Amino acid sequence: DGEMKELNDMVDSLNNGFVEMQNVVLNNKKAALLAAYYNVSTRDGDAGLSEKEYKRFLAKLTIEQRQKFQDFGTFQEIAGDDGIIDLGEFQNVVDSIISECDEEMMKLMGSGGEGKGKG
Repeated sequence: DGEMKELNDMVDSLNNGFVEMQNVVLNNKKAALLAAYYNVSTRDGDAGLSEKEYKRFLAKLTIEQRQKFQDFGTFQEIAGDDGIIDLGEFQNVVDSIISECDEEMMKLMGSGGEGKGKG
């Protein structure tokens, strides 16, 4: 039936638009977190976040964002042996948090992760 196909096409188009918009939102969140990292980590002229700087970074976040970082691990767990969260370590945490947010959104959409990897 032609009407049903049109309706399905419209729903698919809306879903694709939603996924694209969600990707934009997630990328904006990632950019904001990286900006906050650079803002805090470059103040002392040394690369990376010390524990004191990490606490300052967490204080700049929303309660929800702060909780996600705290759920990921302690400062020591993230920083490793050198006691500094470098850019690579920070990006690993952010990527994990963003991926988790993306998976939650896909579950809400009921797609079971379909459409991922298109961005």
